Amino acid sequence: MNPNFGELYFDHFSKFLGEPAYVAGRFEENQLAPVIQFLAYDGVLQGCATFCSLGLTHFHDRLDGVAEIVSFVDVHHPQPLKQYFDTIPYVLANTLFFMVQKRMKLGRGMVVSGIDNISSAFVVETGKDSIYFTTPFDLPTDFSHVGDKTGSVLLAMFITKSEHDYFKDRGTEEFESLLEKKKVDPYDLERASCV
Repeated sequence: MNPNFGELYFDHFSKFLGEPAYVAGRFEENQLAPVIQFLAYDGVLQGCATFCSLGLTHFHDRLDGVAEIVSFVDVHHPQPLKQYFDTIPYVLANTLFFMVQKRMKLGRGMVVSGIDNISSAFVVETGKDSIYFTTPFDLPTDFSHVGDKTGSVLLAMFITKSEHDYFKDRGTEEFESLLEKKKVDPYDLERASCV
């Protein structure tokens, strides 16, 4: 018997992040497909809004694993960047549906580009055209594992085209070492590329 992944993840997020402030969006691939929603949390990381997916686990057979994602976004931006906070769950959900359609294996070191096909205005404004998935940091280690390690939580962070190119050329370990060496704030939508 399969566990109720939705309940498992909701309880997991509540344990580490508190109660959600609001539902940031409900998205569906089509009218017959399960819904992916994004929950928004306040006060998890100082100065950041936190978005967690709930419902991606419905597609675990197509992603070769049970997972949900978390994304942090710096909230100290002036307008017009703040208007894109509402766009972020939409961009993330559409990226996840793309991965489901392509049966991509979701895990650390996965990058999906083409955000401009979802929201060209977001890419023009932020300079970030790809999403990089990795193990969450800035949270307790146990946050990345759900249940008896039945599932995982991955961090989705926005990166530039040149950072994506560097990742493709050098791989996960070198890319993440570069981010650390350059002291990149991965949650800052306005940050310059580190490459």
